Amino acid sequence: MKLNFQSGITILAVIALIGIIAVGASYMPTMNSNKDDNGNGEGGFDQGIHYKGHVDVYKIPAGTGIPELIASKDNLLVTSGKTYIRTQIGSGDAVASSSAKYISLSNNTTAPDAAWVDIPAEITTNGLGRAAATYAANGTGAYNMTYTWTATGAQSAQLTGLSSGGTPADTTLFAALAFSSATLATNDQLKVIWSVSIS
Repeated sequence: MKLNFQSGITILAVIALIGIIAVGASYMPTMNSNKDDNGNGEGGFDQGIHYKGHVDVYKIPAGTGIPELIASKDNLLVTSGKTYIRTQIGSGDAVASSSAKYISLSNNTTAPDAAWVDIPAEITTNGLGRAAATYAANGTGAYNMTYTWTATGAQSAQLTGLSSGGTPADTTLFAALAFSSATLATNDQLKVIWSVSIS
């Protein structure tokens, strides 16, 4: 009987120890053993920093003032956009001094690709050329970039990009999004809202 009692105590102690270890581990950052203590290498402490870009596209028919939702989708952060973030945060180079605030449009049907540095066949006519968006803070770690074009001629669009440069084909693409084609007549408007959050 004494042996059984001692065995029971031992089992309870082991269970308690496992519980303590599990609780302690839940409060520790995720660790990848391929990195050193300074976070160098391919692992280290995961700070849980995540980028999310979401785009809303509206068509506003001339004379109505009523927005029609064309798309509400998450964008693709391209490789050059990741490089831009790295430079902006880390190096302090003059290249990163311009914010990613320029929105462009295209009627190209190609799906966005991470290797893009510009969107293909960018529109430069009919009042729908690349434009500097209006910035607005949207809570902790979040902001919006918004621009509304007014068509000066018939034009369709189904692709948009966010860049850090204001000139077409300047290889500064940050992110891209394809959406359902919007066909605009003269004086129709197209509104794009790029919502970015870091968490």
